Amino acid sequence: MKTSFLSKVKLHLRAFALIAHAHLFNFMGRQGLVLGANTLTGLIPTIYEALDIVSRELLGYIPAVSRNSSGERAALNQTIMIPIAPAGALADNTPAVTAPNTGDSTIGNVTMTISKSKHYPIRWNGEEQRGLINAGSYGGVLTNQFAQAFRALTNQIEADLHATAYQNASRAYGTAGTAPFGTAGDLSDIAQVRKILDDNGAPQTDLQLVMGSAAMANLRGKQNVLFKVNEAGTDDLLRRGIIGELEGSMLHNSAAVKAVTKGTGASYTTDTAGYAVGATVINLITGTGTTLAGDSVTFAGDTNKYVVQVGNTAPGTITLAAPGLLQAIPASATAMTIGNTATSNVAFSKSAVQLITRAPAMPIGPNGEAMDMADDVCRSPTRSRASCSTSPCIVSSCRWFTTAASRGACRPSSRTTSQRCSAKGIRAAQLRPPSFWSFHGLSNGKSRLARLRREPAWFHRDQRVGSDRRPRGIRRRRR
Repeated sequence: MKTSFLSKVKLHLRAFALIAHAHLFNFMGRQGLVLGANTLTGLIPTIYEALDIVSRELLGYIPAVSRNSSGERAALNQTIMIPIAPAGALADNTPAVTAPNTGDSTIGNVTMTISKSKHYPIRWNGEEQRGLINAGSYGGVLTNQFAQAFRALTNQIEADLHATAYQNASRAYGTAGTAPFGTAGDLSDIAQVRKILDDNGAPQTDLQLVMGSAAMANLRGKQNVLFKVNEAGTDDLLRRGIIGELEGSMLHNSAAVKAVTKGTGASYTTDTAGYAVGATVINLITGTGTTLAGDSVTFAGDTNKYVVQVGNTAPGTITLAAPGLLQAIPASATAMTIGNTATSNVAFSKSAVQLITRAPAMPIGPNGEAMDMADDVCRSPTRSRASCSTSPCIVSSCRWFTTAASRGACRPSSRTTSQRCSAKGIRAAQLRPPSFWSFHGLSNGKSRLARLRREPAWFHRDQRVGSDRRPRGIRRRRR
């Protein structure tokens, strides 16, 4: 009797432990604490309030340049030719029977390409999503993920625009390594930059000046004519830190404007050929080190600072940005000096820098519509059917969740699948969702094993639709 009683107690305790373990495992599965790929252990058990505000760097170039956000005809790395009409020369009018046989010109061009195609991956599975939904923090975390995605994309665009702008500038002004506007009450820096644009023939409208934080701080802190309300005529700078327009240029502050290390070139001299005003290709015969695109250089006897468009790594030719030399180089060896490492604040006409963007191209399907590369989401409600507009229909990479009594009807969330389908009948290959087991009840000291209904789960399958058959692997069980 005693042995029989102890055996029953052990059996009951073992059954109780198994029941507790099974219920705990079921609870963890419903809460999304099982089968996760992301590291979410710090979020799921506790309810977090999504109060984080994603930091964003300052954007200056994107609103300052000309944007073409259609560009539908251009493919990735395809060259776009932009014609540039050359400057012409006047001719005297001379009475004659026929018009003079002149007026031909060579049309130049500037090439552009869509050079980068980027994306920011954000991935969740259903169990991870359920876990954070239950914790109440899914919406906030997902919002911040998208904010970080746009932050990364815009920062990359800003950096590319800044590199393009300063490496193709015509000339430089100021002292390399010294932020402009550092002298109180002195706006000569922007006045001299505006002079260079005027001399180059830039349009008098839509002028832009994109600066780094040091130059902007000097404007806000030292140029009192801008923040004295009685002199500026507005309190925008004093109260809100807004400058807006100054001497015909719209001011922008960009986090991409940072110090750029100069080339290592030293002791370079020109050859003895001599170069006229307007020359852009200069031959260097002595010296060592590199001359980089974007470096500012000066030639002995000429105070103008020119910007290198194409550099070199040894004696040879360099190319200056147009309009080239403003003062001729004599026919003798002339020393060239590379400016110091500097933070390039750039002034330009809005039309001088073009930003072409578009959505990634999607392949066209047999029906003439763009095919959606994303997985469609299909749901199989209990004992439901739907009608199919075309037979057979194909749903690619369709995600399912189903129950034991499902009829397998599928309803794609997007019409841009391989073919349109509202899905009548599904033939699915071996859809076997994970099941959970638990012990229920004790009868005469014996445990009774019962299988729970299948819990909802996600699947990745390719389903061919068109037959009114029950999906394979989903069978109605006898009770």
